[in-house]
Amino acid sequence: MNPWKYLLVIFPITVASLQAAVYCVVTNAVTPSHPYDTWGTAYTNIQDALNAARSNDTIYLAGHTFALTSQLSWTGIASHVTVRGGYAATNPSISGGERDSAQWPTVIRQTGSDRVMAISKVTNGVLDQVVVTGGNPPTASSQWNGVGLSVEQCRNFLISSCVITSNRMLLSNATKRGGGIYSLSNDWLVVSNCLIRGNQLSGNTGGDSIGGGVCNSQGKLLCVNTEISSNSAARSSTGAAVFNYGTNVLVNCLVYGNTQTLPQSGNVGIIQNFALAGGRLTIENCTVVSNSASVGVGTGSPSVTTATNSIFWSNTDDLNGAASLGFCAIQTTDTFWTNNVNGCFTNNPLFAGAATNNFRLTSSSPCKDTGTNLAWVTTSVDLEGKKRKSGLNVDIGAYELQGPQGTMVTFK
Repeated sequence: MNPWKYLLVIFPITVASLQAAVYCVVTNAVTPSHPYDTWGTAYTNIQDALNAARSNDTIYLAGHTFALTSQLSWTGIASHVTVRGGYAATNPSISGGERDSAQWPTVIRQTGSDRVMAISKVTNGVLDQVVVTGGNPPTASSQWNGVGLSVEQCRNFLISSCVITSNRMLLSNATKRGGGIYSLSNDWLVVSNCLIRGNQLSGNTGGDSIGGGVCNSQGKLLCVNTEISSNSAARSSTGAAVFNYGTNVLVNCLVYGNTQTLPQSGNVGIIQNFALAGGRLTIENCTVVSNSASVGVGTGSPSVTTATNSIFWSNTDDLNGAASLGFCAIQTTDTFWTNNVNGCFTNNPLFAGAATNNFRLTSSSPCKDTGTNLAWVTTSVDLEGKKRKSGLNVDIGAYELQGPQGTMVTFK
């Protein structure tokens, strides 16, 4: 699928296409040697390749497990660089070649006491088809930002088709931000076609846990066609799945099974738009379901939250605070919205199999063909990579129920 069909409607992001040099990285090169551009002469350390890369270079990562003892550091000197995983790397005389991240997953696993990767001041960088896991910061920390990935002060950086999972910070009396991804002061960080699952911010006593899956601070973040699930934040937590105090756009995303653990008093959202910072949160064609936190999508003045074509269902709470809503299916009725106004309703969305986490729509769902056709829907795809608008109007939620496929008949 091509995520740029949607992204280019939101903002003009560009990625350099001129290729200057290629570097390969494996765990078991035959003869590592300059220029490290075949699988047989490859680097055996990702950090060495990042240190060597310059504008328009590409780094190929074999479908191996790369064990780290300290964080990887990707800095602005390696702007306009693409890092791609998922290669078979079986032919020692070539670079690239067969690629299938399902068959040959590239796993970057932290085995020490650190985050997995810090990305700072990079322009037009791409991280594509890797698994980021095992982030585990030192227990003596009083504050930590980004357990899996920390992305700071970048411009037009793309994280594509990656899995960010099982990164955990289990610290008491510490401020913890971004179990999966921490985004700070970025001029568009784009998270596209990713899975952010099972990341954890926890501690037995004290400390704030902010953004179990994703924390966006002060910059611009777009999450598109991405699943954010089974993440958790403990105690004085806010944003079990997502916390925003910048500009955050969620499109075609599935947010489910995220929890606030060891809850304390206060309004703690599944998706929290921080009031004091004046955050701007936009939710379009998302499904937010089966999450547990003190409140659902939380917002407060002067922050602005807008939700369109989205489903909020089977959460401990769906909404808290004033939001601009249109064409949404919302289970709980409260003072924050009015039923049957602006296309919103409380009818059961009739998922295909909620008990098995199948949140696609059935043919009898009231969400079918009842959304509003936003500018991007005719040229984009849904969370599953299928046509985003298959009927007269787009469906509500992250999945589009596809119409019957016709048969072409040729007359001679």
